[in-house]
Amino acid sequence: MTQTQTSKARILVVDDTPEIRLLVTTILQHAGYEALQAADGERALEMVRQEPPSLILLDVMMPGMDGYEVCARLKSDETTRAIPVIFLSALDDTEAQTRGFEAGAADFVTKPISVPVLLARVNTHLALYAQRRSLEGKFRDVIEFAPDAIILSDQEGNIVQANARTLELFGYARNELLGHSAEMLLTPEGRVSHRERRAWVLGQPRGSRIESQARCVRKDGSEFDADVSVSPLHAGRGPLLLAMVRDATNRIAQQEKLREAARYARSLIETSMDPMVLIDLTGKVQDANDAACQITGLPREALIGSDAPSRFTQPEKLYEGYKQVMADGQALNYQLTIKHASGRTYDVLCNAKAFRNGQGEVVGLLASAHDVTESRRIQQEVSMSRQRLREMAAQGEAMREYERKNIAREVHDELGQVLTALRMDLTFTEMRHGSPSSELTDKLREMRGLVDRAIQGVRNVAAHLRPAALDMGLVPAIEWLCSELTRHAAIPCEFRGAPLSTELPEDRAIGLFRIVQESLTNITRYAQASRVLVTLQEQGEELVLEVVDDGQGFDPVQVRSRRSFGLLGMEERALALGGCVDISSAPGQGARVRVVVPLHQASQWRGDT
Repeated sequence: MTQTQTSKARILVVDDTPEIRLLVTTILQHAGYEALQAADGERALEMVRQEPPSLILLDVMMPGMDGYEVCARLKSDETTRAIPVIFLSALDDTEAQTRGFEAGAADFVTKPISVPVLLARVNTHLALYAQRRSLEGKFRDVIEFAPDAIILSDQEGNIVQANARTLELFGYARNELLGHSAEMLLTPEGRVSHRERRAWVLGQPRGSRIESQARCVRKDGSEFDADVSVSPLHAGRGPLLLAMVRDATNRIAQQEKLREAARYARSLIETSMDPMVLIDLTGKVQDANDAACQITGLPREALIGSDAPSRFTQPEKLYEGYKQVMADGQALNYQLTIKHASGRTYDVLCNAKAFRNGQGEVVGLLASAHDVTESRRIQQEVSMSRQRLREMAAQGEAMREYERKNIAREVHDELGQVLTALRMDLTFTEMRHGSPSSELTDKLREMRGLVDRAIQGVRNVAAHLRPAALDMGLVPAIEWLCSELTRHAAIPCEFRGAPLSTELPEDRAIGLFRIVQESLTNITRYAQASRVLVTLQEQGEELVLEVVDDGQGFDPVQVRSRRSFGLLGMEERALALGGCVDISSAPGQGARVRVVVPLHQASQWRGDT
């Protein structure tokens, strides 16, 4: 504690022994405090009434009025109750200290007095007292300057405290209210019920709050409607009643204007086939049309006055829409779900607009809801049907790949072996019987050439149906495609890709292989490219495939409008793998096909089923 702080603290030392008073006073003054002395309890109480100190050091054993009685009197007085009292006593026993604390003491210092202990206790309690007084001052300021009238009355109904708003609202001076009955602020008709309700409220548990409306009267005799909130308090001076009063004149007038506007709007909103409601600023429904009654299953009488959020399955979402209307003036196509009284729900798109009075003030909002339950059901069915068609297409593609695999195997294994055996027989025949006849030798060579062409044709057909490179994995298969493009179309095609960290299932490898195959086929037919780059890389849990060319490019929107089945096929294959295709191109700027699929997602179909 600084010197500036201690110089402001006044401490009263009460002891019947002059030597102790002098000792303690000297200690306190040396520490920078202002110290006063009193030789007995009566003198101490008189000095406290004249100028209350910040702390009292009080001897317990004094002639006449002892320290316990002095402390009890201090604590019974509202004006001195908060002053901390530290007992100075030679009695160092639990019973004495207990009695002191029961009387209201803050602490004990035993004699003989230890200077460090005394100053430590004094400093601590002065700091606590200053902090408490600061908080109490702030609290009093909050009460005094609150926007609502705050009135504190005792159990007999007499006013013990009133803030500035109370004086302003009722037109009284503070001394005209304090000590008088709170009933003077009510009309004669409301005073009897007030007495009955006061006794009932005082018996309610701490923290209870009872809200009501009352007809109040000012000093000049004018009356007004008020919203009143009362709560019981249990203070040291006995039960108290805290009342908060707010002038409801403007609110009631606004509500009445809103009702008038609602009556005028009835003829307009009742013709709407969509549910329409008028909601005030408190969230209460002020009006509703027949369509609103039908969608909620409630009569208009039950809807009007009810909480609008209670009619929806997600009240918190409605509050967000309400805030949007207050901020932007409207909310369009806001998705909500309305509850019917039967338990059925309706999906709706809500449109709401702020409703203003003649002064331009927002006094509510007008909301309409369009039932989209059936349209969403149809959309879901269409989506499910589309998904089933996609799955069927994927299954069909799987079966085609399976058949291609089998046909390629049959062609390669059966027909290829037969042709190979036939060629061997022709070679053997030529070697054994071709020399005697040149005509026979030429014929055998011609037949062998035809067989060689057939064998090459078998290889080409088998490779087209299912490249053998696929048996070694996706990366070798794509490398084979790139080399084939370079060899047959004379277009340099570079592949960049490292072996994958995990082996892809056959169906997923085939799907990506066919996408690359379709992309390279399109480049061969239309792109007029001079260079092609194919990349395959892992990015986290995704596999990214790109085919880029420097050809003449195209307009993707125009190509899609012509229902290009090549692009559509690539997209469907990617969707079947749980991924997506992005095609970017423009005339004269080449093209990029980018495919992103999950690396570990299970496929929707299997090629070996």
